Amino acid sequence: MITGRMTEDVASANVLLYAYAMRAKRVRERLRDRVAFLKENPEALTEDDLDALRHADGRLRRRLMDAHDSIRERYEQHLESPEVMQGSFHEFVKRAFRHTKYPGEFRDGWHIRALCREWEGVYNGETMRILINQPPSSMKSALANVFFPAWCWSQDPGFRLVQYSYNDDLPQRDGRDLATLVNSDWYRRNFPQVRLIQESASMLMTSVGGFRIGQGWNGTATGLHPNLIVIDDPTKAGDIYNRPAEVSKLVSWFASTISSRGIILKCAIAIVMQRLATSDLCGAILNEAAFGGEDQAEELQKELDADADWRHVCLPMFYDPNHRYLYEHDKRTQEGEILWPEVMTHADIQTRMKIMEMDPENGGKTTAAQMNQDPLAVQGALFEGLREADILPTDLPRKIRHGRFVRAWDLAESLQGDYTAGVLIADYDDRFYILDAIRFKKGPTDRNRLIVEIAKQDAEKFDTYMVAAEKSGNAGKEVFENLHALLAREGIRAAAMPAGNKSKTHRATPIASGVKYGEVRVLRSMKEYNALSGEMRLFPGGRNDDLVDAAAMAYQRLYDWRAGKKI
Repeated sequence: MITGRMTEDVASANVLLYAYAMRAKRVRERLRDRVAFLKENPEALTEDDLDALRHADGRLRRRLMDAHDSIRERYEQHLESPEVMQGSFHEFVKRAFRHTKYPGEFRDGWHIRALCREWEGVYNGETMRILINQPPSSMKSALANVFFPAWCWSQDPGFRLVQYSYNDDLPQRDGRDLATLVNSDWYRRNFPQVRLIQESASMLMTSVGGFRIGQGWNGTATGLHPNLIVIDDPTKAGDIYNRPAEVSKLVSWFASTISSRGIILKCAIAIVMQRLATSDLCGAILNEAAFGGEDQAEELQKELDADADWRHVCLPMFYDPNHRYLYEHDKRTQEGEILWPEVMTHADIQTRMKIMEMDPENGGKTTAAQMNQDPLAVQGALFEGLREADILPTDLPRKIRHGRFVRAWDLAESLQGDYTAGVLIADYDDRFYILDAIRFKKGPTDRNRLIVEIAKQDAEKFDTYMVAAEKSGNAGKEVFENLHALLAREGIRAAAMPAGNKSKTHRATPIASGVKYGEVRVLRSMKEYNALSGEMRLFPGGRNDDLVDAAAMAYQRLYDWRAGKKI
């Protein structure tokens, strides 16, 4: 028997059920209307829509997603938990992008995924030193200085990071973008443990002592004990040639202040930059001076070498299977493939390069390096086919010692300035072999004594051998005759090479042609291989060309010898 009280309770329950059903019906109807609208206007999709779709009828949701793959992708991303984003930097970037001020939708690419894995290695302590070279407009700064700090804080709000650049402008821009992301409703909802208590363009600090400081590299951030130092584009493109003293100052600052300090504090260091020239910071760390670039002070190089275990991630705009710094995870296979085809076309890149070449500060001198990420490959124009000319000792003819040998010397008169350089070339079986290169800085007396000692060692090894040196002007004539007399006492022939009025490029053209067309081979195992091949790659634009001058003389003397000209 149903009592009056029970009757009232049932009636109330029915009213509540009816009200709930009506509300649910209205929600479904609004959702159906909204889905119909989104089918026609997918660009209008919001975070609230994604939340509502979680509770929608599966068939309704499926019809919308079948019509628009972009909505399906965003919905699947929306469903994943903060733990998924904490475990994958790439997953975090995909979701975080739309909560920044960056225009457009996130466009993925293989290099984005690869760089995210590299940055994960930095956070996990697997990589303590990393060089990242990539061209303009490829998310270099955004990944390093906006998304990565935000991702690190999502796991450890106490993470400490310092960002340096060529001045304050770039770090302050990135600081504002980072603050925008961390203060977004989306970030706060997913990572409520991260709270900023100090906020400016140059300084962000979390409630538990984490921080991000951004400034020009000549600022001070000592005593802060960061977990990571990021150096992003430390040199302005226009400064690399116009203000070389500033570039040298940067390298000295890094070697004396950052590099060794990082070792002591167990601090990770990341350098992300577009390549500009062999004298830039990356070139100094890679010791490209040994490849014919700028001379590096010995003590400075020791500082850099002490911190030499660098991981190098090099991403040229156009794929080159023979790139000097080929990245092992580069997904491209065809020469000339562009880095980020999802975002830019060849026409876009050519337009960007033309704009860069109009830069009044450097006249586009750095454009090729900024795109290719290897200044050694793009500066020189005369010598081609150097890679194909390389050989190993096992490739040398078995009886090469019976050929003709010339070691030519490009002479320097002092301990400063140019090197005295000597290059040994053999002529055997219709081919020329560059077998040895040496360079040093000594005064005239010690220089001549060392040249004679080297000649004596050479002469003992080879059947037919001579020395060649330049003889020009009264002073040059006296220098040559003095050296000639010293060699004659040891029974070693010396041939004079007149300089005439020919330019260095003119004199180097014959040997460059020999390299290009396979007539000249270069022994890769020689002591100064890097210096010689580097000078060739840069010639005539490199700072040093002494070895090239000596090689050109030796080649010309051997060629004349082969032709039967009087020696």
